[in-house]
Amino acid sequence: MALLMLGFGCITYSLIIFDDLTMKKAITLLFFFAISLILVSCKEKPKSALVKQAIKNIKTDTAKKDAIKKIVITDPDLKNLVDSINSFLLAYDTLSVFNEYDTKSSKIPKSFLDSANYDNSSQAKGKISGNIPIKYYQAQILNMLGRLIMDKHTVEYKLENLLNTEYISLVHSDDGRLYNLSIDEKTGGSYRSSLSIIHYRAENGKVYNDIPQTDGSDGYTSSFSHDGYGVIHTIKTPKGTKYLLEGSVMGCNTCVGNYIDLLSFKKDVLVSDFSVSLDTREGDGQLFYDEKEKSIYVDYVTDDIHPECDCNLSTNSAESTADNKDFGQKCSCVFKFDGNTFIQQKRKIRSKRKTII
Repeated sequence: MALLMLGFGCITYSLIIFDDLTMKKAITLLFFFAISLILVSCKEKPKSALVKQAIKNIKTDTAKKDAIKKIVITDPDLKNLVDSINSFLLAYDTLSVFNEYDTKSSKIPKSFLDSANYDNSSQAKGKISGNIPIKYYQAQILNMLGRLIMDKHTVEYKLENLLNTEYISLVHSDDGRLYNLSIDEKTGGSYRSSLSIIHYRAENGKVYNDIPQTDGSDGYTSSFSHDGYGVIHTIKTPKGTKYLLEGSVMGCNTCVGNYIDLLSFKKDVLVSDFSVSLDTREGDGQLFYDEKEKSIYVDYVTDDIHPECDCNLSTNSAESTADNKDFGQKCSCVFKFDGNTFIQQKRKIRSKRKTII
């Protein structure tokens, strides 16, 4: 706009002091100047990386929602099951352990309420504490998800096209065979635990599922990470495909847990070929996989959680609590994929006085 005003000013001045021929040239010049300025101003400005990522996320989310709307499920029983799961996920998303809910409007069967531990003061008011509907919906969702991934018709569809991923975390491998589904456990504590399901569709047509099971103490157990995964990498080998799964969880207000599992399908079962985890205070460390180099890198500082630089990442024992003379050492470990599993390649300890390899 400033350039346009300056151009107009210069040309207007020329109109005042010069003759008609000069005036015609000035008008022509003004016309082309205005057109050029408009074209420049209309040119799309370069977007920052954050803006590009935000636009990509919006397009991806829109595509997911459109896919759920457009997918046609031919089997009526499967369609009803999928609709029920998505409805329960939507309702579960609204629940909080810190709230109370009306016993009648919650639509929880009396048999479940009778088996739950009531807060007498809340029960007298016709209310139930938030943990009761949370436990009920968890059980129903896990049960229905189990039925879904065991249904013979489900393999005809991509799970991301059946489930509303706005209310359930879903990641899958590039080949579309290995899935991880997880929901927030909603404990209300600083430990942000999840409930995680593994679903695998083997090349031979076999299907393997790992679904959390009750442990008899109002909790759940899983064969793999209880808290789910955020990324699944595919590693091709001469003996078949392996999958490297990365995940993390907030363990307490100052605790961050990171973990990696290497899985493969053997004799119709998913097995772990390698696993490593790292717990740190306030993220004072890192554990990550470099896909290009096929290496796992670990960096951390010795503290009350990991008092030693041992690359086995052994955690603290009661005996080592008092001896903190080695706390503050910087430790680095590298594990390299050898075609079957990960082998430790390097170990480095850095202190103020010396470096040990």
